[in-house]
Amino acid sequence: MIYIIYGDQKFLVNRTLKKVEKGYNDIQKFNYLEDSYDDILKSISSFSLFSDKKMVEILNFKPLLMSDNELKKDKKVEQIIDSIIKCDHIDIYLIIYEASLVNNELYEYVEKNGKFIQNLSLSKNDWKIYASKKFEKVGVKISPDALEELISRCENDLNRFDIEFNKVTSYSYDLKIEDIKMLVPEPLEENIFNMVNDLLDFKKDKCIEKYRKLLYSNDPVRMISLFATNFRFYSQCYFLNIIDKKNINEVAKILKCNPKRAEISIKKIKSIGINRINRALENLFDIDYKIKSGVIEKNIAFELFIDNF
Repeated sequence: MIYIIYGDQKFLVNRTLKKVEKGYNDIQKFNYLEDSYDDILKSISSFSLFSDKKMVEILNFKPLLMSDNELKKDKKVEQIIDSIIKCDHIDIYLIIYEASLVNNELYEYVEKNGKFIQNLSLSKNDWKIYASKKFEKVGVKISPDALEELISRCENDLNRFDIEFNKVTSYSYDLKIEDIKMLVPEPLEENIFNMVNDLLDFKKDKCIEKYRKLLYSNDPVRMISLFATNFRFYSQCYFLNIIDKKNINEVAKILKCNPKRAEISIKKIKSIGINRINRALENLFDIDYKIKSGVIEKNIAFELFIDNF
């Protein structure tokens, strides 16, 4: 049977996964962003030698975020999905740290024959209650604006919040917003958004400088994925506004974004052209494939993409 565990809270998703693992004796773990396609295929097709209950889990299963057209462009991905759908002798768990999934062939199959396990995020109010109690427990004061800034910079990620909490509570017993801005780095997604804008403004040197700073604490493969997400957003804005004739507010409502961001994105598309956006997306998918295939080293692949944009 196929199970899909998803949610944008890594901490909650991993906690659910650990509970599931307790029901299996034979567990084979893979990371879609790091392990080879062949190793994943081999595990899916093989039977367990040690137990009648075998579990194959695949973290960061990116095909859950891809359209059917995108899936068809990569024969290896098609092969993996075909093997997963046809597999009836083991339990397969596909894990993705995202709040929503794309309705593609795999999604529709699991909807009829498998099971979705969604991990809901904390609401804005729940976050404030959780964080406030955590600081009260250790006797550290934090101003309301500093608390809000900390939650924002942690991107509503419980795992990251705990890490940053330990850092800031060891710095002071009376935290102000200036302390948070100094101690806690800005969110990766915000940095990526700014990098994409730098690139579209042809400020390659500035973009590469930011990328090299982010390398100290972030995986290039994740940055490639976020870059693709941003370029896909531009493509969606183009289709809705230019092709489908939606106005700015309608585009923003459909894409669930700030109208100002939609307006800026549409202006940039009109300036540089949709073909350049589409080429960038194709190049990012190509780089992603080459990294997983071992053709190119991940630390330099993304920098080459920026340089050749």
